Amino acid sequence: MISLTSSVPIRCRSADFEGAVLLYRMCLISLKSHLQVGPFKKFKNKKMLFKQVSQDLATVLGCHKTPQQCENRYKTVMRQKKKASDNNNKSGASPCPVPFDDEMRKIQSIDDSLEPEVQRDSFGVTYKPSASSSADSSADPPSPLLESSSTATNSSESGDSTKGSAEVKKREFRASTSRMQQMQFFFDQMRAISAERMARREERENEKEKRRAERRAERTQERQERRKMHEDKLQLIREALGLRQ
Repeated sequence: MISLTSSVPIRCRSADFEGAVLLYRMCLISLKSHLQVGPFKKFKNKKMLFKQVSQDLATVLGCHKTPQQCENRYKTVMRQKKKASDNNNKSGASPCPVPFDDEMRKIQSIDDSLEPEVQRDSFGVTYKPSASSSADSSADPPSPLLESSSTATNSSESGDSTKGSAEVKKREFRASTSRMQQMQFFFDQMRAISAERMARREERENEKEKRRAERRAERTQERQERRKMHEDKLQLIREALGLRQ
């Protein structure tokens, strides 16, 4: 195990395989030691955390890496770990070692924001117990006084929830009543518009029928006048020829 307080710098180059592995492991160890990110914690954000990791690498190993490079190395380890875990979960695939598994387990046991890894077996899916769940399970049972106070609190909360649900139902009833009034007004307006349309249609039909009757009367009168004129012409021809009827 590499100590962060070591005063002897260890020179390594990332081109060397052993040096690269050592650099990755040192980055993860430093990350585990400073994994306190939050508003009221040691580091405000991840950027400040990886800045401290970069300083630790420069102090212990003598390798000067930027915070962005440290973050990229951590992401690379996470991708390699995910790839190896996915390969091991496939049926029929040959198992492969997960890189830096011990360091990642320690980091996951400290960081409560990371979900526990899923273990797949022949009976189903089980979850690895986290540190928070074990701490909760090992806690002392509550005292009777706390139980009674919690019962009273729950009863008061249930009473408040019942009152709140009654008020919600009343508001919903008022909202539904106003909604029904709006719908009734809408239907009344639609019926009035439909009646007005029917009245206008009947008026147009009556006007059309009236115009048709007038045209029929005019045509009948014209036919009668033409017939009378024809009869008058025949009468004049007979009188001119001296014919008698």
